[in-house]
Amino acid sequence: MARLLLNSGDYKIILFMGRLKMNKSAYKNTALTLLLLLASTASALAGVITADFPSTSSTNTAAAGQYYYNTTHTVKETFSGAGVIDYATGLDFSLLIDNRLATGAFVNFDVFLNSNLVGNFTISQADGNGPLAYSFTFSNMLANDYEVMLAVTNNVAPGSGSVNFIEGSSSVAISGGVPSPGPLALIGLGLLIAGIRKKSVAATR
Repeated sequence: MARLLLNSGDYKIILFMGRLKMNKSAYKNTALTLLLLLASTASALAGVITADFPSTSSTNTAAAGQYYYNTTHTVKETFSGAGVIDYATGLDFSLLIDNRLATGAFVNFDVFLNSNLVGNFTISQADGNGPLAYSFTFSNMLANDYEVMLAVTNNVAPGSGSVNFIEGSSSVAISGGVPSPGPLALIGLGLLIAGIRKKSVAATR
């Protein structure tokens, strides 16, 4: 009897493969079919970290009153991915602002995740107070914690205003997933191993 114990995250699968009566072709076809389901199973293991941002816990270098209008102004905060995601693939912002920009004025922001530039956006006088929505996607970024940072990249002309994010009414969602094989894929792997073992045993007789 071949006994296979597999651990993956929150579940354990114990397969007693020796009790299955299949020929080599059946083992191979069943295993490969189950392994092909890995992608769809893994895609279900997605997660999202949603939090206020900017918030009272954020670190910022904005002017008094947290107004942003020149290249020295940034805001950042770190969020834990523990138990939610092992890698990030996207950022979604919903920003309510106090827009004090004059007609024609604007503020450009670069968006960073763990010091990696993932995109940018511009707030102009014409955008009003929002809420404004911005979304960014990128290749899998593996990490335990995720530092989100917005950094101003232009200088607003003196007297042309600034923008301020309303804490408690602005948020960020960090989407990602857990790179863990699904149960069906593990069963497929078990079938393959059992089939190989049966072939090996038969060859030694």
